[in-house]
Amino acid sequence: MLSCLRADAAARWVVLAAERAPEETLHAFASGLALGSAPTVRGVVAALLASDRPALARVALEVARRRRQVDASVVAPLVAHPDGDVAEAALRALAVAGTEQTSRLFEQLAREAHASPRAARLGAVAAELSAARGDASGVRAARDILDRALASADLVAAEVALRVVAVAGDPRDLERVQRGALAVPGGLALLGFYGAPEVALVLAQGIRGAEPELPTRALARLTGLHVEPPYDVDAVMEQVAAWLKTASGRSRFGKPHTLAAVLGELRAPTTGQDDRRHLALEAQLLARRPLDVDLDGWVARQLAELEAFAAERP
Repeated sequence: MLSCLRADAAARWVVLAAERAPEETLHAFASGLALGSAPTVRGVVAALLASDRPALARVALEVARRRRQVDASVVAPLVAHPDGDVAEAALRALAVAGTEQTSRLFEQLAREAHASPRAARLGAVAAELSAARGDASGVRAARDILDRALASADLVAAEVALRVVAVAGDPRDLERVQRGALAVPGGLALLGFYGAPEVALVLAQGIRGAEPELPTRALARLTGLHVEPPYDVDAVMEQVAAWLKTASGRSRFGKPHTLAAVLGELRAPTTGQDDRRHLALEAQLLARRPLDVDLDGWVARQLAELEAFAAERP
């Protein structure tokens, strides 16, 4: 409510409250400011961005990105911030600015990803953002970063890079994606997005693990087979073997994978937010153009933006 009021006093109160708020509550400030309609929100973002407290800088960068009000000249220097989360937030905010300098920065960071764990993390994010803008070099960079990150057990960079490579869905990456999915915590979920029929047996075996819900959801996304507890893995393996006899090409819920299916799931009100973040990246990679939508924003605006994206021709 306060971020919808035009009064300067309301803006000052929000800044004061954020400065005194416990870090675990700051997500609420980011959400409220991103959804607010008052022009004074710009001033709040500037004040938080000038704070010495990294958590407040991250809030400011998230709000600027979600509102698409990013001053590249102010944000770009924050990529060198000593706090890695601030640096990543700055990179993601810069993607909204979409300048030629931003594209060159993304390319440079992806090339330099081998220098250190921090460089690997930022390089992986830069590769993701490049790929989302329709640049095929982003996926190629993500492949290289994923290979190096897995070899060095850098699971932070590996997680970001795996997401890019998996949702890109290139069948040539089968061994790489499987290896990454088994190494990265929660990585099995991405096999469902990858969509190669060959990973179905890996997912069926994954049901024997400590977190069977992940592979069962991924298996459903891939094959359309819905497995309920108590899990009979031998029976699931038989179902998967039968499905594989008819499967061909990239699959989504047992049907041929298409951009229309991805966008349909993005629009569905029952789709989980974690899945929607993967789907949004996937849609951009398939269409080779950016999708400017705030997945945590007002639903009516999201739907309008998704409809406009679907209607746009390559």
